[in-house]
Amino acid sequence: MDKKKEYSEQWDKSSAFFYNNNDYNWMCGLIKSYNTVLEIGCGTGYSTLALIKNGHKVIAIEKNEYCMGKAKNLILSNGYKIGDLGDDIGKCDVIFILMDVCDNNSNFIIEAIPFDIVICWNIGTYWSTTMIQNYVPKLMQYGLTLEQIKEAPESSYSEYIIWLCGRYGKTYNVPVQVVDRTIDIDYLNDYIAIKTEFNYSSIEFNSTRTFAKSKSGRVLSYNNKKIENDYVELYLLSVIFKP
Repeated sequence: MDKKKEYSEQWDKSSAFFYNNNDYNWMCGLIKSYNTVLEIGCGTGYSTLALIKNGHKVIAIEKNEYCMGKAKNLILSNGYKIGDLGDDIGKCDVIFILMDVCDNNSNFIIEAIPFDIVICWNIGTYWSTTMIQNYVPKLMQYGLTLEQIKEAPESSYSEYIIWLCGRYGKTYNVPVQVVDRTIDIDYLNDYIAIKTEFNYSSIEFNSTRTFAKSKSGRVLSYNNKKIENDYVELYLLSVIFKP
């Protein structure tokens, strides 16, 4: 199976599990005061659905067309309205944009719609030869070494996307919420570094203990080793950067 399509099938199971476990509702509860959300990496749409049900308008960005297809079907099957780029977000529930936020033209597209907060929840991706060719130069320009990327390509990509979200927040003067899955909460300094680099006024940490699918969904890793259990107990760590 195509790796991109395989990822969409696996993540759909993992994301549905988070949704049914009310984990996305927990994330939504931390950003209740923000109306329009720019969601970086909507996956197969369960996070988007939770946002809409919690009263938010959503601009959902996703680079995997298989994930986006599932997301659109999920939103429509729940009776919500999808708009097009250029539509008034107030007259629909979500606008989907098929786009890679790493592309140089992404800013021109994003700035077309006003939003109140940037979110990036449980970012992940598949990894392929094409991905290596496209992203290694960007990851190295960001500051990672080739050895670091080879050792942990998916987490290297995630680190870069989180940094990009920090830059978006600074550019558009809005808060940013990042939610990450972690076995141990031991790398808060990485987020503090983003706060310092982009001169955010404050940073807010929250966490909750939960379970995630691994072998039966998108396989998770810990210390660069795959977790072969069907379910994994872990933390969801929410980090909110405020301008």
